[in-house]
Amino acid sequence: MASALSIANPETIQDLLQDALAQRSKFFICLPREMSSLQELCGVLQEITDRYLTIEVSGLRSDPFSWVSQSVTCYFSVRDQVRKTDIFYNFTLPIHDTVVRRGDYNLVLERPVRLKIGQRRSSLRLEPASGDILGFSLWEEGVVASRCPQMDRVKLREPLIAQEHAAKGMAACRNISAGGIGLRLSSKLQSTLHHELQREWARGTRLVLWLALADTARTNHLTCWVKGRIRYRLDGYLENDTVFGIEFTEHGKKDHRGKVAWHPVKENAIQDVGAWVYQRYLEQFRRGIL
Repeated sequence: MASALSIANPETIQDLLQDALAQRSKFFICLPREMSSLQELCGVLQEITDRYLTIEVSGLRSDPFSWVSQSVTCYFSVRDQVRKTDIFYNFTLPIHDTVVRRGDYNLVLERPVRLKIGQRRSSLRLEPASGDILGFSLWEEGVVASRCPQMDRVKLREPLIAQEHAAKGMAACRNISAGGIGLRLSSKLQSTLHHELQREWARGTRLVLWLALADTARTNHLTCWVKGRIRYRLDGYLENDTVFGIEFTEHGKKDHRGKVAWHPVKENAIQDVGAWVYQRYLEQFRRGIL
């Protein structure tokens, strides 16, 4: 995997920090497990000096002075006026001090001399570029396969939605992350599904997906089986199309017999998908798409 993009120019770093201060960008501070039971804190940049950053954080009930000298990873975003999008940055540095101001706790961190490009992998959402998704199939959970009496074995049913629908513009992946996927379905495809199923998908509907993701860092492309449930439905999107937000709940891996074994998704993220999303994000940034 290629190394992450990074920025080391002091003037550029100063400009980005000043933008974060002016835009009141949220700083997400990830804490090591051995450091605290809290996984992360949310804060706002309050002050920039030649040597330190002061971040006002919420969610603390006591002085975290014991964290001094411990390293944490901070993520923040700045609105890029040229690309018209938010660009995410991160750095890992020790906590220098803690300060109490107006009853709130502030963390004083050493000032970064290098910023990496990239958001938290678990929350990074990517709008796939053309060619990123090589294959796609979707079924309702429970009706993925059927037994073939003639061959005495189980075979896959025809998927409700497949790559051919995407090729015709009837279905598209709006975004994908380690924890879920957003799908857009045309009104025509919606009508076909309603006629076939005699019902409409709603919040809580459980689905099974097969994805083939283009990956230049591997000799083989990344393929994965996932189960998910619909978290939201947005009707009337672009000429009566519908957008579904699907949360990943389980991921499957084939065993030595070729049977898919299902495992619960931990911490709302499938690591292989998250790594792929992160890598494609960096590649898009290099090509100037973002």
